[in-house]
Amino acid sequence: MFTRRNFLVVTVAAIVSATLPCAVRAGEERKGSGEESLTIIQWCDPQIGFSQRGCAADIEIVKKTVGQINALKPDLLVVAGDLVNANDEKTVADFKAAIAAIDVPYVLTPGNHDIQPPVTEEKLGVYRRRYGPDRKALEIKGVKVIAVNSVLWMPKTPQNLAEEHNAWLHGELLAAKEGKLPVILLSHIPPFVKVPDEKDGYSNVPLSYRQTLLDLCADHGVIFFLSGHTHTVFRGECRGTTFLRAETTSKNFDKRPLGFRVLKMPAGGRGAFTWDFVPVDCGS
Repeated sequence: MFTRRNFLVVTVAAIVSATLPCAVRAGEERKGSGEESLTIIQWCDPQIGFSQRGCAADIEIVKKTVGQINALKPDLLVVAGDLVNANDEKTVADFKAAIAAIDVPYVLTPGNHDIQPPVTEEKLGVYRRRYGPDRKALEIKGVKVIAVNSVLWMPKTPQNLAEEHNAWLHGELLAAKEGKLPVILLSHIPPFVKVPDEKDGYSNVPLSYRQTLLDLCADHGVIFFLSGHTHTVFRGECRGTTFLRAETTSKNFDKRPLGFRVLKMPAGGRGAFTWDFVPVDCGS
């Protein structure tokens, strides 16, 4: 359950403080100790066709992003949904061709533009045919990474689809806890935009499931919750979980440059971490 206490939320430009039902405070970026590290790149909302540049220009930015990511050689790349904006087959094919050059391990999670709510079995089938599984769990360097289908948390989702997905998530979290593995969760839609008890809206997980989700994070060793969707940067902490939303490579509403984030921590996930911004070299 949430407890009332002071919190701080760090954005790119300012620090905002208030008293609300859950502690949300800045996580410090600190230098590592020199031990073996785990590096994860967080790439949010490529969303081909969303910007004013046009699909062809957006695809070129994706190609350049892939090149920069390959050069960094991360342990894992996570792509936080909204792969394309217009869901036509040509745009999807162009995006898939561009990311075929990725030569590091990576995982995709669907956004609400990839599977438009309300979800149906047919829409899930289309996504899976195009991109593969809409959820995935893997272990890397002593950390369990779980990519969820957050579109299934949206209103009007058939109960059987939501319940099956949530039971899978709970099972993966229990397995991580039993194996004493810290967890990194990846979704497109974040649990909350600014504060955990905010009202339901387009950009957050509905309260009907949000508290359960945050309880699961607190009780099962979720150290990071990575998401996208809002096209704004956010960094805060709630009940031991650090929530991170990064810049996109499509269009940012907070006037941040296009780019992605590099999350680096000790292998095993515990200890100091950095979360550095890398601009995409869009060239001329």
